[in-house]
Amino acid sequence: MTVAGLPEHDPKFDGLLTQVDPDNVLAVHAALRRQADDMYVGLINAQTSLQIGRCGGDPISADAQVAFNSKLTDVLDLHWRHQMEVDEAAALLRLTALHYGHTDDDIAHALAAQDRRG
Repeated sequence: MTVAGLPEHDPKFDGLLTQVDPDNVLAVHAALRRQADDMYVGLINAQTSLQIGRCGGDPISADAQVAFNSKLTDVLDLHWRHQMEVDEAAALLRLTALHYGHTDDDIAHALAAQDRRG
């Protein structure tokens, strides 16, 4: 779907764009922006604290450490990809809000209102 005035975007966001209009785009953007930011902070914290150490000096502990940390990395990678998708959706909604005639101040006020509800 192409919306006049908006940059090309991934078709996976078409469903989202069909659900927003000038009346709700600020609230939807604010909700997704906050979600993306919260996910980012959580993932940074997880990335720095989720490491499995060796349980002992035996050879199995070393292999287990590598296997567990590899699995944790896979899980974090999956969540990072989701965070990036939510971040991309929020960025597209910001552009959509501007396209609908909202200003940067309108967007900032909606974000502040979301934070107060928070």
